[in-house]
Amino acid sequence: KEMSAACGSAVLIAQLYSWKSLQSQLPVLTIKTTSSKAAMLNLPPGRHVLSFHTKAALGYHVHLCSKTPLIFGDEETIMSHLTKESARFTEQALSILRALSRVVSSFSDEQDLPVARRTLEEAHCLQNINTTLGKHHKV
Repeated sequence: KEMSAACGSAVLIAQLYSWKSLQSQLPVLTIKTTSSKAAMLNLPPGRHVLSFHTKAALGYHVHLCSKTPLIFGDEETIMSHLTKESARFTEQALSILRALSRVVSSFSDEQDLPVARRTLEEAHCLQNINTTLGKHHKV
């Protein structure tokens, strides 16, 4: 008990990070403990760059697990992976191109054209974005 009080607690902080901005973000996860502790961090789909900061008097061990591919390292290690297009972006681009191709091929078919245009609108305007289609086209 005396050693635990003398050592103090250890802290792990996870923050969203950007090499383009000097402004630090609010923590998305903070763990403070005097022994061991685990936590789960659920992130929305997409790419996320996190900065992990640890502080412990005697030492620490951090174990990261992910259901999706995870890259952990310094700027040089991570940036080589971030220069590639994300799988989600590539898939959306392909669905837009398929829908656009269907619109072009159905120009002469008056019955299929409205359905093809609606498919293109749905592929272009993601379902989880809270913007109306009219406002989007005005921009």
